[in-house]
Amino acid sequence: MGFFFFFLKNLVSVTPSEIEFTVAGVEYDTNKRSKQEILRTAVAHHAKLEEIKPYNGLSDDEINEADTVYEYENMRTTHIKLERDPENEYDSNAIKVMTLNTSGGYTTVGYVPRTDNLKVGQILDNINSLEGFFTGGKFKTKENGTVKEGSETRRLRIKLK
Repeated sequence: MGFFFFFLKNLVSVTPSEIEFTVAGVEYDTNKRSKQEILRTAVAHHAKLEEIKPYNGLSDDEINEADTVYEYENMRTTHIKLERDPENEYDSNAIKVMTLNTSGGYTTVGYVPRTDNLKVGQILDNINSLEGFFTGGKFKTKENGTVKEGSETRRLRIKLK
């Protein structure tokens, strides 16, 4: 099974008490599902748990001209786990990023990259809160009265305190 590590991208803030980053990249799980498939499944599951309606509940007629409305943009979840992975064949300091799956367990969606493992690892045991935000995915936009559909790479942004 080939596992490709996610890379920490767009480090937003680092203070002694808070780290916020976006997990991005390519990984395949043991069932050979891509990161995008894993995140798509996670988003649908979290939306169902939180009873969130796609596209903010808007019909195509209710979308304003030139607006872009995402299926589930910036959807917040606290069903996120970070877990040390000392047996990782690539990096003994690896830290898994995991989300709640439909079976009630957690699925790995990536790793904090090697360059940031120590920084995240230092606060990992003292985290007060951990929240994730799903971004990207399907969207609708209205141009000249016509609703068009599109899609962007789905991402998971994580905030630690």
